[in-house]
Amino acid sequence: MQLCFVYTSNPLNDRNQIDAVLAAFPIECRRQQIADVGPQIDVNHAGELTVEIEVDLNATNATSESTRIATAAVGVVAELATQFKLTWNVGHQHEPYLGTVEAAVPPDDLLDEVKTAVSVARSLAEFSLEDEADEFAEPETLVTDAADTDQATWDDLFQPPDTFIRFPEFEEE
Repeated sequence: MQLCFVYTSNPLNDRNQIDAVLAAFPIECRRQQIADVGPQIDVNHAGELTVEIEVDLNATNATSESTRIATAAVGVVAELATQFKLTWNVGHQHEPYLGTVEAAVPPDDLLDEVKTAVSVARSLAEFSLEDEADEFAEPETLVTDAADTDQATWDDLFQPPDTFIRFPEFEEE
């Protein structure tokens, strides 16, 4: 399972500034040791940068590695916010808004939100994997011989018991 964090900047009007941010992004990713994540970067018509970073929740040591990647990505956008005087809105595919990263403001609360999002998503991924495993498991069947039990036959199941009286006040004497 993947958790895709989305970082959206405030609108940038200067093409040179957009190019500078785009050039600085991979440098900061390498500095934060998440260059192999391969973020998807897009610039919309309003000049907003949108960066998508997917965190793999199924990998070996997924909990610590996915948390490290997600928090390092916040570090990347925090550094770019400070360098270029940007504001970034942060969310993911299940929660479009987790918080904001602003220039020269430590993103401590956002880091807690990101860690919680990864933890919850990881728990849901484990739960989902367990459900899939149960879905393909062989059902336990119990084979018994009807003659060996005191269970009712099909005909008995559709006949009410003799002692069944729903409205005793209407019972005929």
